[in-house]
Amino acid sequence: MKLRTYETRAVAQIVRAFRSVKRLLAVAPTGAGKTVIGAALIQSRPKLRVLWLAHRWELLEQAIEQLVKAGVPRADIGLLSGKDSYNVNARVLVASIFMFRGHDVGKRDLVVVDEAHHAMAAGYRAVLKALPRAQVLGLTATPARLDGQPLGDVFEKLLIMAEAVDLIAGGYLARSRVYWIPKDKARELVKGLPPGGGDWSERTLERAMGRHKLTKSIVAEWRRICPGASTIAFAVSVKHAKQLCRRFLAAHVKAEMLSWETSAADRDAIMERLRSGATKVIVNVQVLTEGVDCPDVECIVLARPTKSLTLYRQMCGRGARPSSKRYVVLDEVGNAWRHGSPEAIVEWSLEAPPKIKGPEPMKVCAGEGCRCAMPIAVMVCPECGAEQPEPEEVVAKRRAELEEMQALESEKKAARRRIEALAKQKKAPRGFVESVMREMFG
Repeated sequence: MKLRTYETRAVAQIVRAFRSVKRLLAVAPTGAGKTVIGAALIQSRPKLRVLWLAHRWELLEQAIEQLVKAGVPRADIGLLSGKDSYNVNARVLVASIFMFRGHDVGKRDLVVVDEAHHAMAAGYRAVLKALPRAQVLGLTATPARLDGQPLGDVFEKLLIMAEAVDLIAGGYLARSRVYWIPKDKARELVKGLPPGGGDWSERTLERAMGRHKLTKSIVAEWRRICPGASTIAFAVSVKHAKQLCRRFLAAHVKAEMLSWETSAADRDAIMERLRSGATKVIVNVQVLTEGVDCPDVECIVLARPTKSLTLYRQMCGRGARPSSKRYVVLDEVGNAWRHGSPEAIVEWSLEAPPKIKGPEPMKVCAGEGCRCAMPIAVMVCPECGAEQPEPEEVVAKRRAELEEMQALESEKKAARRRIEALAKQKKAPRGFVESVMREMFG
């Protein structure tokens, strides 16, 4: 398997980091190939006994697939999961975190934790405690937890392997085109919901999405902005997903629903119909946020408000695979106002909450019917061509600057009159007035 340049560099960075630390958290955007990097690392160190942990069957399947592609012999790979288990004493054991308890996996030199933002959970911490001498490599696109627990309690160092902007420039990821609702509508949607310390509860969100008129326009907006696009929609709950799916079907759009209630076989069949075009829209609940490659998805519909930057990035990332030059994020709930562009650079930390690094102020197109998001300084919409009025904050800033300049000019004139009178009174030499003015005002 031929690695991309940044993947080769990432493997070398991981090897180098393990010379000084024991537990490393490696970060790259959704779609960047974190599993590929982990598999390449394992293939390059054939004497290591490895335990690869994940919390979903799809992640286990992907790990085995990439290990084989990297050149690890199948005979060296074992599986421990609720769906299937074999060769549990293999050099590389790919295991479900839920099946690990009670199993003796022998000595392990390296533990790989996939989707490592979950590593604070009790199950993961128990595994790491049971293997105190093993090096630990965490892989994630979003090294943060909504509950604020610092991942520094598990990992010693954070390694940024790649940024989305660089991978987009290199053609490895697709760039998003975001359509937002106005900020006041986004606020109105969640107005009155219990604030809490974490995300909004499913029950309160379900009620909010059910009563708000914005949610009834999702299908119409999809048909207007990206009709016929291969789409994944993210709903709040099973009830909400069924409602949204029925609306697509009533509009003669081929749609299906996925949730944790859907069997693995049915899930695979539904995803295959999306790939083939037989199904246009999959409305899902907490299924397609992690561990699913969706290279043909052209549109992401956000019908679920969230306070979580991690969840927001995971949802948007389902469309970032590079088969299409751009993909649409149809944000019907205001998540982009809360968390910025899906490609914005984030300052991740093992000790502090994440921060969007220098986010460029954004606005929604003022053109009739267009909701394209664009930087606040852009005066012509790149999608519909509508000219944009200057934002109120820009006008207010210019007005304040003008008032400040006028006040300064008035002050200068008054000062000059006083200095000229003083110069005349004292018969000051020529140039005295200008000299004093320069000292006062520069």
